[in-house]
Amino acid sequence: MIKTLHKVLLASLVGLLLAGCDDGSNSDTTEEKASTLSEKVQSEIGALKEAGTSQVQELKQKADALKAEVTEHTQSMKEDALKHTEALKGDLSDQAQSLLDSAKQQVEAFQKGDNGEAPQTDGESDSPEKSENP
Repeated sequence: MIKTLHKVLLASLVGLLLAGCDDGSNSDTTEEKASTLSEKVQSEIGALKEAGTSQVQELKQKADALKAEVTEHTQSMKEDALKHTEALKGDLSDQAQSLLDSAKQQVEAFQKGDNGEAPQTDGESDSPEKSENP
C-alpha cells in the first residue's frame, strides 16, 4: 500500500512539474508552485510516516500478545509434562518395588529349598482309604 502511495505521489509531482513548466515566462509563479508542491509532498510524506509508524506499533502489540500467549501455553505444557512425569515415576517406582519384593521372596524360597509352588497332585489322596468293611 505504501509503495502504491509513493508511486501516486511521484506521478503527481511529475505532473505538477510539467504543468508548471508550461509557464516559463513567470519564474515567480513557478517558484511559488514548486514551493507549494514541495509543502504538499512533505505533508504527504509526514502522513505516510505516521501511518507506517502506527502500523508498526500495531504489529508490535500483536507480536507481544502472541508472544505472551505462546509463553503461557508453553508453561502450561511444561507443567502438564512435569505432572505426567511425576505420575509415571511413582508408578514405575511402585512396580520396581513390587518386582524387587517378588524377587526377594523367590530367593528366600529357593534358599529354603522350597520352589514356592504347591505340590502337584493328580487329585488322589496319598493317605490310605478307609475300608467300609471292618
